[in-house]
Amino acid sequence: MCAQSVNGNALVVKGSVHIEGQAVGQVTLPAGQAAVTVATPAATASSLVLLTPAANPQGQLWVRPAAGSFTIEASTSPAQDVPIAYLVIT
Repeated sequence: MCAQSVNGNALVVKGSVHIEGQAVGQVTLPAGQAAVTVATPAATASSLVLLTPAANPQGQLWVRPAAGSFTIEASTSPAQDVPIAYLVIT
């Protein structure tokens, strides 16, 4: 299925959006570690990966996408486990 438009919005959603598949999920950045890698076929080297940490990571987070995976890196290792939800957009 494809939504396409040459003049404006191709898709407008009013209400909740439910996404399933390998482009969404949750991973934990373990306490004391500054990076975690997520393997998913949804990721490409040019993917945009949106992150939502569910705890304070105690620093900045960024993503290094690659073909078939992406790595979440932290500027400091957290003192506690940090659950992180992600959405991969290709």
